[in-house]
Amino acid sequence: MFVVLAMIQIGRILNEIYQALNNDRSKYATWVKENFGSQHTRYFQQSRQLLSMGDFAIKYSSLGKNRLLQVDRLHNKEQYQEIIKQHPYPDITEDRKGLIFNEHTDAAVTLYNLKQGGVDFADFDQAYLLSCFNKHWIEQKTVKKIKDWLDTFSTPEEKERAFDDYILNKMAFPPEREYQVVGNLQSLNTILSNLIIYHKTYIQQGQTDWITEVNKDTFELARNVMSTLAQITIPERIEPSESENTPAATPVKKQKKQSKKTEKKGAKK
Repeated sequence: MFVVLAMIQIGRILNEIYQALNNDRSKYATWVKENFGSQHTRYFQQSRQLLSMGDFAIKYSSLGKNRLLQVDRLHNKEQYQEIIKQHPYPDITEDRKGLIFNEHTDAAVTLYNLKQGGVDFADFDQAYLLSCFNKHWIEQKTVKKIKDWLDTFSTPEEKERAFDDYILNKMAFPPEREYQVVGNLQSLNTILSNLIIYHKTYIQQGQTDWITEVNKDTFELARNVMSTLAQITIPERIEPSESENTPAATPVKKQKKQSKKTEKKGAKK
């Protein structure tokens, strides 16, 4: 945060020097080369670029230099700003080491790229999950692969279902581009079992550290999913009886006796 603010001030000073040199790029480049090393050139350029972003860079300086500069490279900044208006950044006082801001930015840029790439039905929650799986926002080249795959489905409904499955499968395409319903009962049982264990081990014991550590957006998504699951009635499984489960014992002793009788008869002959 403070590095970004410091670089913005440096950018303001560099702009004043640039103006004093009559906005001559050649003179400005010569001045930088004569007074500073080559390693400073990039940082000076970034400082002026951060300054040109205006209040956005100051307001969201917690994103860090690299994230802000990456956002600045977006072609349609108005569309990105519109996404931010619809899904505003959380309060900085609730952030933890800038992680929430970074995740929110990744989700916003992912949604921007999806919209630009033609996946118009994608929403912010889906973009958030994709960027979390990817640990960064989704690049346009990845969006193109997604779009090409979705185009193999004929109706909008099929495309939306396929996109949901792609997200649930953590960004893994079905083999040979063949549509498959993703997710299995074993993994769902594991997730629910882990949730129950965590609840008994930590939450029921009165621990509250998880409240500050859990991602708010992910928690809200999970809450909605659990509300939906709570309305579903699971039919009782008819377990096989114990006698059905137990295989019939092999009469080993009888087999041995029979084999001995056969041997004796053979010996008499």
